[in-house]
Amino acid sequence: MEIKVFVSNLGLYNDGIINGEWKSLPVKDVHRDILDKIIQKDEKGLYINDFIISDYEAPFEIDQYENLEALNNLAKALENYETIKNVYDELDDRDRFAFSEVYSFEDPEEFINNSFSSAYEAAMAVGRGHVNLNDDYVYFNGYGNLETISEAEYLKKINENATEIIEEFRLENQI
Repeated sequence: MEIKVFVSNLGLYNDGIINGEWKSLPVKDVHRDILDKIIQKDEKGLYINDFIISDYEAPFEIDQYENLEALNNLAKALENYETIKNVYDELDDRDRFAFSEVYSFEDPEEFINNSFSSAYEAAMAVGRGHVNLNDDYVYFNGYGNLETISEAEYLKKINENATEIIEEFRLENQI
């Protein structure tokens, strides 16, 4: 998963001067690889101005005042994930998302046989829900009824929740 940020010198930015540079995260050293290139230091080696993330390219939201070290650490942790769905699939706590347990709908009979203790129970869940046998996934809605969803709809829902998924990933991984 690619994360790029455009980091600008906040003092110059506030004066209406656009400066800075694009960086792909993670970098080895945030100070040496990013901040030292855009922010001047005083005689004591302290930064004269602060920075701002004035633009970004990522599948989730990045605040303009995001801690750059923490964002770099997050990027390191996300290096092995190609998509938000891959991150979502690895979460321990998915209860706060619309689709906490989604199952492939390749073999509906096997799913129904494994999920219900009787044909009546299955019929009630199907009857009160919305099931389309052409969909790719099945899940229980908040009322215990079955709903189905296509691959495209499922990915859209995950991507709409990308920022929250990343926050949950941060919490679970203490980033």
